[in-house]
Amino acid sequence: MGQFKVIVPEETVNLVANPSIELGTTGYAAVGGSIARSSTRQRFGLYSLAVTPSAGVNDGYYYGAVSLTSGQAYTRTVYVWGVAGVPYKAYFATADGALKGTATEFVGTGAWQRVTVTWTADATASFRLYVTKNNHASTGVFYADGEQVEEKAYATTYVDGSLPGCYWNGVKHASTSTRRATSRAGGRVRDLYDDLSFLVAGMQGM
Repeated sequence: MGQFKVIVPEETVNLVANPSIELGTTGYAAVGGSIARSSTRQRFGLYSLAVTPSAGVNDGYYYGAVSLTSGQAYTRTVYVWGVAGVPYKAYFATADGALKGTATEFVGTGAWQRVTVTWTADATASFRLYVTKNNHASTGVFYADGEQVEEKAYATTYVDGSLPGCYWNGVKHASTSTRRATSRAGGRVRDLYDDLSFLVAGMQGM
């Protein structure tokens, strides 16, 4: 992968109705431990979701539900501020918590990380979005922000209706969001060399 990237404008819809926890934790639930809206850390807006796990090795949270269509590919992205060195996983699941597809496993860095997982729905139904510890007893608080699900086999930049070039499809912070196709405020991140066949031969004044 090259070192230079651009964002190519692209329309998308974020199917998560409360993606940045600005008004409350509606739609989110704790898996063991507890959750709360928090201003301690935030990636978008003023708040994020603070998750306080117990020593249960798979504690965390889920968002649900999101309605998906059988046979369609969906990409879920979420920003997670995990405790450095603690393993986590993000995944789609059924309404009763059964894993669907393959979980994305990652290790906390003590900074925001954008985590991506793609899955092709095998039923037309409502599904949950989980982030939990990955077999670890840490009780350290971790944070999540910018929940997003798109009907795409790849991720684009984060969307909610309060961002430039975007709009809510209903009530603010309680409905899906759309980024306009004409907006240059976001889109798909493309590598200049690998994706677009541009070779940067030199640069000046970086």
